[in-house]
Amino acid sequence: MDPYALSDDAWCKEIGSRLDLLRQSRGMSREDLGSETGVSQPTLRKLLDEGAGKLPYLVAALRAMEAMDTLELFIAPEPINPAVLLRGIRKGLSVSARGHSPSVYAKQRRFEEEESSEPTKPPKDGSKDKLEW
Repeated sequence: MDPYALSDDAWCKEIGSRLDLLRQSRGMSREDLGSETGVSQPTLRKLLDEGAGKLPYLVAALRAMEAMDTLELFIAPEPINPAVLLRGIRKGLSVSARGHSPSVYAKQRRFEEEESSEPTKPPKDGSKDKLEW
């Protein structure tokens, strides 16, 4: 099936239908699912039959059917890129483990740290013990 061939409404109905098939395969009645999730029967009917409802209802239904792992298949997390992480550590930047570039705030923080690490001018009296780093 071409995922782009279906409209958004058709996809919502398909997801509701698949959720209802999952419920049946788990041996749960709609009443059981409703009482376990705290979702009313009319709302559950909209979710399963029409694919209409709010995302929290979908998540609650998946949790009640012990199918939260399907969310990992639905939208997989971005893989960790060790090369980008290592590069950021070497540069002393704050880098996300997922490979995102450092934020503007991390760059600003690095600049401020470099600026503050410069020694102040020595005192005019010539004593070295009063140098601040």
